[in-house]
Amino acid sequence: MQMAMMDRQAAMAIAQAAAQGPFGGIRAGLLAGETVAFNILARRELNKAEEFWNWKCLDRPGGGAAAKTPAQLTDIKTIGDQSMNGKAVAAYEFFVNENGQRNGPVRLLVAKDSGLPLRIHLDDPDGHGSIDMDYDLDAPGEIEVPKCLAGQ
Repeated sequence: MQMAMMDRQAAMAIAQAAAQGPFGGIRAGLLAGETVAFNILARRELNKAEEFWNWKCLDRPGGGAAAKTPAQLTDIKTIGDQSMNGKAVAAYEFFVNENGQRNGPVRLLVAKDSGLPLRIHLDDPDGHGSIDMDYDLDAPGEIEVPKCLAGQ
């Protein structure tokens, strides 16, 4: 919309310049050239921005074979059924291995009716507090499938 408004203003300036005689015609030509150049540059920048936010599929290292890494989640166990905000949930506990350190326990609450996570609870390993990440998954969501994976 902004580009269309700027093009309209440029067209008016070109028409006014062209009506002012021979030097106005030269000025009108310069304004027209500037307008075209600006539109080309603006489109290039918009394309760059669009490409930045598109999915990119990367080759796996080692020619497609997944590298053998230690399990990130360990000691997974159920800790019983619970209730959260009036919903029945299944509760799980596990530890996270990251950079050679074992962190946790992490507690995951999963809605029994949908199977979707409702809360992840993590205690600070130094005992200074905890964090709860609550998820409201009642709102519909969209997941875009990358073009490179759409045919698989």
